[in-house]
Amino acid sequence: MPTVLVALLLLAQADDGEPLSLADLPAYRQALEATPLGAAVPVTFRDLWDDPAAYRGRRVRVEGRVARRFRQGAVGQLPALSELWIATNDKNLICSVFPTGTGAIEL
Repeated sequence: MPTVLVALLLLAQADDGEPLSLADLPAYRQALEATPLGAAVPVTFRDLWDDPAAYRGRRVRVEGRVARRFRQGAVGQLPALSELWIATNDKNLICSVFPTGTGAIEL
């Protein structure tokens, strides 16, 4: 499989430790909106694992190969989504979920 560069937008996670619910949909939809966030910061799996708060809400770039891809059609007002699992060179997996379809990034 070819090596890919993927720009990820880390979605904000509730700080209350509760599982995601319908109450989180507005924040989720906001995270999916295209906004000018500046250049992506190159990071490793370890960077994201050790200090996720430092990258929350920022655009990051990871390098690896696509290990799996899942697609889900649009549901209600939420767009169609792709879930991409990226295997890094040091054998760690990173999951990225992003909108697919009109105007979206296609891999």
